[in-house]
Parts: sequence; C-alpha cells; structure tokens
Amino acid sequence: MSAQGEKVSIPMSVMIFIWVSLMWNLLGVMNFFFQLTIDAQALAQMNEAQRQMAEATPGWLTALFGVAVFSGLAGCALLMFKQAKGAPVLLLSFIAVLVQMAASFLLLDAYAVLGASALLMPAIVTLWALVLVWVSRLGVARGWFY
Repeated sequence: MSAQGEKVSIPMSVMIFIWVSLMWNLLGVMNFFFQLTIDAQALAQMNEAQRQMAEATPGWLTALFGVAVFSGLAGCALLMFKQAKGAPVLLLSFIAVLVQMAASFLLLDAYAVLGASALLMPAIVTLWALVLVWVSRLGVARGWFY
C-alpha cells in the first residue's frame, strides 16, 4: 500500500519471478529430502570421492541446507500473498545459503571432488537468493508488499 493507503500494483515481471522462485525453492526442498534419505544404492552409484563427501557431510550442514530451502520457499510464498514478512525470511535464506556454500567448499573441499563445473550451481543459487532479497526489499519500499 502507498502512503495514502491505496494498493500498489506489483509488476507482472516481479510476480513471474516470485512464482518461478517458489518453484525453484520447491526443487531445493526435493533435493534436501533426497539428501536426507539417500540410501546405499544411490551412494554406490557415486564415484569414491563423491561418496566420501556425501558421507562426511555433517548434520548441521544438512540442517542449514534445510533452513535455506524452507525459508526460501516460505519467503516466496509470503511474497506471493503480498506479505512484507517475506523480506526478512528471504534474508535468512540468503544467509543460510552463504554459510552452506562456504562450508561445502571449505570443510568438504567440494571443488577438489567435483571440479570447476561445481562452482556454477552454487553461484546460481547464491545469486538467485541475493536477487530475491533485493526484490523483496524493493517491493516493501515501493509498497508492493505490506
């Protein structure tokens, strides 16, 4: 709502971005559950280095992954309903993404295991989370979310 109390229309491009981001985070939730429920058969299909990395992933890092994707999903859902509360929830998601990605590369040495191509997806995820924070804050400032 504007300062005068009138409703402000959200640009269609922003609504599409939020909708696609909601779907993106649903894929993240699916990936999170895959990681939680990985079985011996799935581990056996990995090469030795990938298997060791999967087995060495600490529980707190998996939990942080859950925080990132579930808060991302919740933040996008809040924005879909024009709720300004989505902005701080998406900030939480972004912080969780940053810590999770840093830990994956520093503690698990994901770069050595997965190679340079492994940098692309974390970069996309981090950038997407950052843009979501920016859009949510912009939307609050412009009265799209209240």
